[in-house]
Amino acid sequence: MLRFLIPLSVVLALLPCRAQTETSGQATPSWIWKTNSPGDSETVFFRREFQLPANIASAAVTVTCDNWNRILVNGEDLGMSDEWQAPRSYDVLSKLKPGAKNVIAVEGRNKGGSAGMALRFRATTRDGMKFHLVSDSSWQCSGESGNGWENLGFDATAWAKPAVVGKMGDGPWGSIMPAEVEDAGVRADMTKDYQVAPGFKLERIYQVPKNQGSWVAVTVDGAGNLLCADQYGKIYQVVISADPSAETSALPLDIPLQGAHGLLWHDGVLWVTVNEGSDQSGVWRVTDTNGDGKPDKPELVKAFQGRGEHGPHALVAAPDGRSIFVIAGNHTDVPEMERSLPSRN
Repeated sequence: MLRFLIPLSVVLALLPCRAQTETSGQATPSWIWKTNSPGDSETVFFRREFQLPANIASAAVTVTCDNWNRILVNGEDLGMSDEWQAPRSYDVLSKLKPGAKNVIAVEGRNKGGSAGMALRFRATTRDGMKFHLVSDSSWQCSGESGNGWENLGFDATAWAKPAVVGKMGDGPWGSIMPAEVEDAGVRADMTKDYQVAPGFKLERIYQVPKNQGSWVAVTVDGAGNLLCADQYGKIYQVVISADPSAETSALPLDIPLQGAHGLLWHDGVLWVTVNEGSDQSGVWRVTDTNGDGKPDKPELVKAFQGRGEHGPHALVAAPDGRSIFVIAGNHTDVPEMERSLPSRN
């Protein structure tokens, strides 16, 4: 049985930080729909074919739709979402055909009121060239799908150009898919900028963009990837390529938890201390239910009362591996103990 040992402490640390800057030049996604007058319970199908260079090193797509979407790349279903306020990102490198034509297909549904689909695809070649594709009037759309609509070779000559119903940042949606730091994943030798012990090299592997929040916790998963938590937002999987010329990718995990202040990978399981947000503060266990190497199912193990700077924070495995230490501040109530070595009269 795994035990939790909870010392209460207050720790104040002052760390130097560097300002993050956003670069310009990226295309801005448009909100697109079949017409400017969406119908209630209306379904619209979108597709876009494009040519890719041969030496693609990394690629990802981010998509959202008011109210529901399903996205496919070269006919492969990546998933669906009905949370338009939280665009989903997918690593699509393995789904692409480098040096050939590819197709992105999106099924969008509107429940009522305003409607729109917005998407950003980005890829980087091994020599650092950027490739961007966004939702705009160059796409094709239809109210009917047709057999094989999600695949290359589909005859879409009867499909129309979509109406642009807004730019990213326009109402009623707001800027829910802000521009990213253009070179966020570009690795760089930073040794000369810091005092480093002889024989060591300091390499920057990733710059956290503003739209990914402030990362306050990190652990290493079973495959050697970094898992990093935004203080108020999502948990990201950071994949560092063995190819030094390839960019580092950082995509949010599909875990319905936010505001993690502590992460620990232990015995093939991700342990999370939730502090901020709407989820119950405390220790959560997140398991991988489909074997894809990404934890996806959270389960509350021990609830805490307390949040913020003096709330629950870090997780550390005990030397024997049978216990986990939880570091919490003095505004965290001692949780109900199932058992205790000292007598509790």
